[in-house]
This record gives sequence, structure tokens and C-alpha cells, in this order.
Amino acid sequence: FLAGRRFAVAGVSRQPKEAANAIYRKLAAAGYEVVPVNPKATEVEGVPCFADLDFVLAEIGRLVMAAHVAGAPAFVLVAPAIGAALVCFNPGGTGRANQLGL
Repeated sequence: FLAGRRFAVAGVSRQPKEAANAIYRKLAAAGYEVVPVNPKATEVEGVPCFADLDFVLAEIGRLVMAAHVAGAPAFVLVAPAIGAALVCFNPGGTGRANQLGL
């Protein structure tokens, strides 16, 4: 999964303590290109945020699904169209990063 170079993280929040944000930061700090996705945010972690995968114009190799499980089918159906060959589901996608030890 980490062999990819470009990731989308669905579910990043305007609240930096969320688990999705911790995932976003760790991938970015490791040198990966990371695209944040959240329909309710225009910016997260100091970078522009995409409302949906449909708005991501460049190919994404990997998708981290850290949003609420109800949104998963929509993201998974769009993933192949943006080149996301692999999808990782984060079971703690609705919890706080510090509760997960991230």
C-alpha cells in the first residue's frame, strides 16, 4: 500500500486531533503527496481540501477511507476513476487520534 506516491485521505477534518488528520500528517511527513478530502471543508492542515474525489483532477494511487462508513460506497465507486488501485479502510475513522495512539 505504501509503495504508492500519491494518496487521498477521505475524512480529514477541520479539527486537527481527528484520526484522519493524523494519517494525513504522517503520510505527508513521510514524503508522500497527500490530497485531503472533506465535503464540509475548503482547507485542512493548511492546504486546500477537495469536497469529493470527483474534484481531484490528478491521478491518485491510493485512497485512505477515514470518513464515516456511510460514505464508503460512494468513495469506493469513484476510486478506480481517479486511479486509486488500493483502498485502505481506517476502522477508527470517527475517533480521536490520541485515543488510537496515533
